[in-house]
Amino acid sequence: MTSILQKISLLQCKKETPAQSPFNFANLFLKSPKGEIANLVWHLILSVDFSGSMGATSSDGLSSLEHAKNVILNILRFVDRLDVTVYITIRMFDNDGLVICEKLCVDAAAIQTIQDELKNVFPRGSTNIKSAVEYVNTVLMEHAPADVQRRGPHVRNTHILLTDGCPYGDETFRVGERVRANGGSPHAIAVAMANYIHTSMPTGIENYFIGLGAQVNSMLLNHLVSLPG
Repeated sequence: MTSILQKISLLQCKKETPAQSPFNFANLFLKSPKGEIANLVWHLILSVDFSGSMGATSSDGLSSLEHAKNVILNILRFVDRLDVTVYITIRMFDNDGLVICEKLCVDAAAIQTIQDELKNVFPRGSTNIKSAVEYVNTVLMEHAPADVQRRGPHVRNTHILLTDGCPYGDETFRVGERVRANGGSPHAIAVAMANYIHTSMPTGIENYFIGLGAQVNSMLLNHLVSLPG
């Protein structure tokens, strides 16, 4: 602290008139040792709903699934411009699932491959968010591949889930229906479904939820966001 205080230079020797502050203005010069910027290796996991309800069109004429595809490509184009190493895993989910890629290093060629794959994805099936988050637990990266460990040995996993948040036909839906049958409110139904999904959520990583479509179940997604992790 002594060395810092010695670097303070007063810009004025007395208070302004009139002045309410008991202090004078000053410049404070801080110096820290040089060090390399910590460039982490990132693993971005995208869980993307492509159930039948994602085929609903919005006012701009695009379906929720088309908006989701645009979100994916915009994210990839953005991270490709950064000086970071990013691996991407994309799984489309309905009541089953379709893996677009797993742990693919993001570059221009990878983005083009993913774009081509997404062109052949169309709405189908029902929504099973719980199975989507269960899958995430199976693809988490802990250590960076040897060829990129110069950026750091550990990987930061981030999970982004895009959905209209409307589970039908799976156990999550049946959990909500049991609450409904007992006179539960729409909010109570959403809370029960979110709590059930949360039991399978990956822990120790960042989880983000993006709601899509005019009929998005915001109560379900908002409660998921409020839960730990």
